[in-house]
Amino acid sequence: MDVMGMLLVVLGFFLGSMTDGVLIDVSQRRIRRYSSPFGLKLPGRWEEIGPQSGLVVIPFRKEYAVLSRSNLRSATVTSDFRIFLTNHNHQPRFPIMACQTKDSAISEADKLSGLLHIPIMKIA
Repeated sequence: MDVMGMLLVVLGFFLGSMTDGVLIDVSQRRIRRYSSPFGLKLPGRWEEIGPQSGLVVIPFRKEYAVLSRSNLRSATVTSDFRIFLTNHNHQPRFPIMACQTKDSAISEADKLSGLLHIPIMKIA
């Protein structure tokens, strides 16, 4: 295998092992994002959860479509509900978690709302 092939394999393995997430410090009311290559957490900077912040539950729908050579379309659709922390303008800022059902998303948002003492702004 040549050098370029090895580089592409290593790069592919690196990108394939990346995960993202958020850490919430409930006692100090702050949050930070992290990226995790190979299971090693590389944290970002802490950001305060402001008094104007809130939680929103938003439905998400993902569709993966493939066209065959005969121009036939094959699609796979998945859907879930995402919980976001909003900024002072009430726009979604930090994705917190994804849940399979609306009821479980509302339940988790209610738990977070109680822990962080912020309101649930919207349930779509």
